[in-house]
Amino acid sequence: MAVPFLDHQLIEMVRKIPPKLFIKLSKNKTILIDKYILREAGKPFLTDEVYQAKKHPLLSPPSTVQTNKAFLNYSQDVIRSNVANVPFLDEKAVNKFLDNIHSLGMDAAIKSDLVLMRILSICLLSKIFML
Repeated sequence: MAVPFLDHQLIEMVRKIPPKLFIKLSKNKTILIDKYILREAGKPFLTDEVYQAKKHPLLSPPSTVQTNKAFLNYSQDVIRSNVANVPFLDEKAVNKFLDNIHSLGMDAAIKSDLVLMRILSICLLSKIFML
């Protein structure tokens, strides 16, 4: 998982920025422009292609298809030990999902990895910040 802005001073400054500067409606009011303030700050230094680029997620190689299952096993352990404390996750559904990961085919395993990482992130954030 990429965490490019893990600088508390930056986060404190960004929290003071009005939310309307993060996402803006295009001039013709048909497209939402994400990262608006970041794009505007970098505009003098960016090519048009980069400035107008759509957001794409940065994904790590899927843990569900790695031959070394250490991270997958760690992820499952963390999720199983924390999912009950996350009120908006269905504990039974999450555990069923985890039980089935090892038996998925390659394509399904790759697709399930994004779900796994999101559930893991939610569980870790919930635990760390006592949400």
